[in-house]
Amino acid sequence: MPSRSAPCARRSDAPTRAPGILFARRPKSFPGKLQPPSRLQIPGSTRPGQYPPPMPLKPEEKETFAQFRPMFLWFTGSAMAAFVLSLMPLPWPALGAAFAAVGAVLCLTGAIKARKLPACHGVARTFTLGFAFSVLLMGYFGLISTQWPAQMELQRCLSKALTEQSTDACLQGYQENAQMVLDRLTGPRD
Repeated sequence: MPSRSAPCARRSDAPTRAPGILFARRPKSFPGKLQPPSRLQIPGSTRPGQYPPPMPLKPEEKETFAQFRPMFLWFTGSAMAAFVLSLMPLPWPALGAAFAAVGAVLCLTGAIKARKLPACHGVARTFTLGFAFSVLLMGYFGLISTQWPAQMELQRCLSKALTEQSTDACLQGYQENAQMVLDRLTGPRD
């Protein structure tokens, strides 16, 4: 009669604890919580799994970061104003283009000034991303300005549209007007 455990490993051969990271040890001081293994301890930390505290800034670094704070706040305000104005009906996006241009100038000057200081490369990257955002907004406002007559006609038509068919007719007219404007700018398609 074959034994039942023949295809399986015997209990004495099975590992009592899996090696590696699969099981964490339970310290006696914290019986209910798992603690990561000691080999996962982060260098410089006091306990396993704890990150070290951030390095304190030097006084001159604090002054240089404080120097860029007003410029960054002005950029944030102008970018938010440009973004809000981009969501409004015409003619408000024309004013948004001015705010986006102000934001681009602020970011460009901030990135140039921050690049010259050794401790402010992170600030320079932030201003560079802000510059890219402002340029994208200016491109959006440029696209709106090329489609200005078609957009105005669409807004007038949609404000009077009461049914779904009249809304579809407005959208169809907008597509035709936009295509005419694009043909004028790029030349007719063959």
